[in-house]
Amino acid sequence: MLIPCIYSSPHETCRAVLELRKSAKEKKRLFAIQYNRFLSESTTWWLSPVGVNPAYKYPKFGFVPSGDAEIIIGLYVEKGLGRDSQCPSTQVMDSTWFWHTFLKEIETDEFCSALNATQTQSRTPPEIYIESFVGPEKESVSFLWKSTDGKLSAAKGFQGSVLEPMVEVADFHSLGACLCELTYRHQSRAFVWIDFIVGVRFELNNDTHDSWDAWVIEKNLLRHLEHWVR
Repeated sequence: MLIPCIYSSPHETCRAVLELRKSAKEKKRLFAIQYNRFLSESTTWWLSPVGVNPAYKYPKFGFVPSGDAEIIIGLYVEKGLGRDSQCPSTQVMDSTWFWHTFLKEIETDEFCSALNATQTQSRTPPEIYIESFVGPEKESVSFLWKSTDGKLSAAKGFQGSVLEPMVEVADFHSLGACLCELTYRHQSRAFVWIDFIVGVRFELNNDTHDSWDAWVIEKNLLRHLEHWVR
């Protein structure tokens, strides 16, 4: 189910949420950063706890385009590459990356409670969208989380080899085990980049009586996930 959103792009949505948060003194300070500086309106935007860019190692709120008129908004966490990849140091994951902490916390009651609150207020199941990259090769898989039994159901099929073990995923325990395998034991782990997004999917530029604006996005979604943006 797509939730209607009044904004026309990831950039506009991100900026609206940022301005709203600036006016709320009790909110922690976040910084808007973009992925592709040449495609400001259509690229992914983040609200990050730090003002540096890139900020791969930090958990963020993501505003991720999906096709021409859709966007996924939610918590965005990244797994970096290994030293053997010979990539820039900002892309090489070490012990300070939040990814390691996140793998432990996705199985906690607190995380499930946050998703349950999101589902209750949005009236749609939270989506877990995972992308993997090995060089230019991209794979993706998507799950929907059901609060009734805590199970994950595949919402989008995928082809490829890196994410193939995800076919066995049924809940956050098995998802965490699969991500740990890719992080610490997979033969290509040093060369696998992973983006993990958990949130809700929106239809852009749909201004109706029940469309979400920045205030509703913050109230019904982001405030439940803010504990992990640190």
